[in-house]
Amino acid sequence: MDEETLRLIARVDMEDIFLTDQNRSQLEDRIIELAESVPVEDSNWPHSQQLDQFIDAWYDLGRYYAAHSDTVIGVEAVSEYVNFARLLRRLMCDSTLDPGLRQQAEDQMLALEGGMEKVIFEAVSNLNNLDSGS
Repeated sequence: MDEETLRLIARVDMEDIFLTDQNRSQLEDRIIELAESVPVEDSNWPHSQQLDQFIDAWYDLGRYYAAHSDTVIGVEAVSEYVNFARLLRRLMCDSTLDPGLRQQAEDQMLALEGGMEKVIFEAVSNLNNLDSGS
């Protein structure tokens, strides 16, 4: 294996360790903290590292559900998802903004939706497994 492949494997292993050491509540708290750190007062916030981290945190939560049979999600975290979905959609639809910013908002919205889809898919899979007695 080449060096890049080994680095990717090590990163995946570290993510697995990270997720097993944190519970859902901690991951949701992290989502809320990251949401509060996004500099939405800055006109270029869709390009911010904080927004990237907020979106990544949703994928972390999805991986948590994939690894655990949990089916519950906190309303505060969902509220932050809704807030950012609204903000990003407003930017996407604002024809007075720079097309590059609108495109970035769309790209970030797609990424955020992907994170939420992962969360929902895994939590519903867990629920279906509970219903089927698995």
